[in-house]
Amino acid sequence: MGEPTTPDYGAPTGADANLPLYGSKDSVVPIEHAVSDFDPKAAANVAARARAATRRAREAADRRRAKEARAEASVQAFRERRAREAQRAQARIDKADQARAERFRLAGRDPATLRPRVARRSSAARDRSARRRRLWGVAGAFILVAGVGTGLVVANLPESPPTSISDGLDWSSYPGVSDGESPSVLINERQEQIIAADTALVEAMAEALSEETGLGWNQSGIDTLTRQENDWGGTSMLSEWRSADWYTTEPITDLDTKARIIERARFVLAEHGYDGVQLVNDPVEGQGYNLDSDFGGSTLATQVIWRLQAKGNRFTDFELTITDLSRDTDGRFARAASETERQGGVPPNSVHFAVRSDRLLAASDEREFNERREPFVRKKAPPPF
Repeated sequence: MGEPTTPDYGAPTGADANLPLYGSKDSVVPIEHAVSDFDPKAAANVAARARAATRRAREAADRRRAKEARAEASVQAFRERRAREAQRAQARIDKADQARAERFRLAGRDPATLRPRVARRSSAARDRSARRRRLWGVAGAFILVAGVGTGLVVANLPESPPTSISDGLDWSSYPGVSDGESPSVLINERQEQIIAADTALVEAMAEALSEETGLGWNQSGIDTLTRQENDWGGTSMLSEWRSADWYTTEPITDLDTKARIIERARFVLAEHGYDGVQLVNDPVEGQGYNLDSDFGGSTLATQVIWRLQAKGNRFTDFELTITDLSRDTDGRFARAASETERQGGVPPNSVHFAVRSDRLLAASDEREFNERREPFVRKKAPPPF
């Protein structure tokens, strides 16, 4: 028998016989494995995710309601505490007024001409009251000297008015504003650095809000630096700086624009080292205010006034206010704005901000301040006027 021969089946059809077979180790095309697109648990997974999302939304709503309830309880407690403090303050003022009326009677004046005082007086009223008490002190001293010189004896004199003398010192010459503040004043930066920082904040805030909303700015008044009076009627060595009032009259009624202004202002304040930033009209964030009477509504959407407040160093405050008179349903905010302008204040506006720093000590006055305060260290101060 001859050698077996391989059958000749002819040239393969289709692909070139010289190319590697599909799927072989020499092929550049990998084998495509079958993939099943069917997931028997897909419907169950979708339902589980939906239930989880619903649960998270419900839990978030519960947390928000709990936070609002805590905030409301805190606000109520603050209001009750403030009311008690106001009652005690009014009781003290009523007692002082009775003594004033007695002094008027002894001086031959009609006590009915006295104007009743209330606990929340303006700073101007407090200044006038302090001046009157000092005048009464001078008058009392004159009467005493006259009585000794003439032999006149006066019995049952009313209680003496407050005095600036205590521990053998006249506290009207105290170089600070209040007793016990000196360490904070000395730790704080000097007047020159604080004013420079405040000025930089004002400029950065105006630029940032213009960039955010396209607002244009006006100024009411000028930057001012004034010496402060201390608690006993004397002139201190510390000063108060107030920026000019920056404002714009372009109406802002859109809630989104208001929110962007507040958030951009927060960012600028954080960049300049401010903390305690608070939107005091926010029903949750703000505390201690009557939202309807102070801001015109109980929700952000209905309020006429939005107010952002922040604290810089120990004695620096920033405030920004957004006023939307389109939500002023009874016109009282518009009337108040017009009255403020009539008295020389900021004209009616939509956005307004300013910076204030007090108890500022100039670098050149530091040595004298320490020398003048030294006799008062560890001494008992009299009650403030």
